[in-house]
Amino acid sequence: MKRRILNRLIQLIPIIVGLTFITFFMMRLSMTDAVDMMYGETGGASAEVMETKRLALGLNESFWTQYFNWIKNAIFLDFGNSYISGYAVFDTFLDKLPKTVLLTAVSLALTLMVSVPLGLIAAVKQNGKLDLIIRFFSFIGNSLPNFFVGLLLIYFLSLKLNLFPIVGLSDSLTGVILPAATLSVAMTAKYIRQIRALTLSELNKPYIIGARARGISEFNILFKSVLKSISLTLITLVALSVGSLLGGAAIVETVFMWDGVGKLAVDAINMRDYPMLQAYVLMLSVIYVVINLVADILYGVLDPRVKIGGNL
Repeated sequence: MKRRILNRLIQLIPIIVGLTFITFFMMRLSMTDAVDMMYGETGGASAEVMETKRLALGLNESFWTQYFNWIKNAIFLDFGNSYISGYAVFDTFLDKLPKTVLLTAVSLALTLMVSVPLGLIAAVKQNGKLDLIIRFFSFIGNSLPNFFVGLLLIYFLSLKLNLFPIVGLSDSLTGVILPAATLSVAMTAKYIRQIRALTLSELNKPYIIGARARGISEFNILFKSVLKSISLTLITLVALSVGSLLGGAAIVETVFMWDGVGKLAVDAINMRDYPMLQAYVLMLSVIYVVINLVADILYGVLDPRVKIGGNL
């Protein structure tokens, strides 16, 4: 197990380097830089002032010099200071991360609370009216983009019914509901389809037929046998969802003005804040790989056959 964990960590290095290089390169394809963005908002400045600012920020150096200097400092978690705010990038990222983690946790909780029972019901009622209704709405939920779902929820639940604040206030418990619900709609639709397919596969296996022949109730079969059997796949889904939510919630955070790392990244892209964006890509890449590594370890805890098979 230790060797596998070490191998996964070693494999992380070229992935992160590749991601940071691509991000660094694509940000510099633009004809404008952070200095243009800063002085453009204040009506502009003389060429001498702007050049002096570029010299101070190191933007006059070559691409490779800037990139390798950043990599060298990033090893020690020194990502420099934001071009826009002037604050330390790593401290700013850590300040925003808990809000995104909260949004991710609430989104996953809502998703599992809805998708697990509905997926099981759809499988038990295969091809029945209830199954068709659940599948229809899961298809609709999977087809709607997050930003559109967010706007619909704002219109109906905030403007019409006045149940939740329009802006997702970070210090409000009710403020997290709408952005979390927005993220969970598409995830719930995907989970329902996956859980339904997995459950149908399990229900056709001999041990389930034997359990029914012995008079075991459907409730015990579903929640003590089937749900336990599909738990490994659910762990995979959750691990992938956590990674995608941490890195892909930027649009939703922007729509609801949720002050997390996703909105931080969007602001960094708009303002050409290179150090902030590079730190965002690097830190979320590490978090994503670590989460999937934890999922691999949980496989061995929940299913000893994984260890026996030499996969961990």
